[in-house]
Amino acid sequence: MLRRCQEELYESVIAMGVSRQSDKSTAVGALDAILTDFCEGFDDDRLAMSFVRQETIRAGIDVRNPTRDGLLVIVEYLAEAESDFLGAKEVHANHEKRLAWAKAVK
Repeated sequence: MLRRCQEELYESVIAMGVSRQSDKSTAVGALDAILTDFCEGFDDDRLAMSFVRQETIRAGIDVRNPTRDGLLVIVEYLAEAESDFLGAKEVHANHEKRLAWAKAVK
């Protein structure tokens, strides 16, 4: 059930470009922006989804009702994942941008 929900979230986020339109001050909007931003760094949607699925589960995020704390955790996990294939400066820039979105959640 969780996996199906995550796949649906990913598909809707990517298909509609939600990160450009969502209200990042809400937990759902920030999560959408964080996941979309992460996925945009990939040429392979399946690989991106694999990382998103794995790190969302690892962070224990309920994608229907994410918490600010959960967002802070997934930002760290995504940065760890990116460090395997991006340079340190790009990982740091992505981390800081996503961390700001997570911290801005009311």
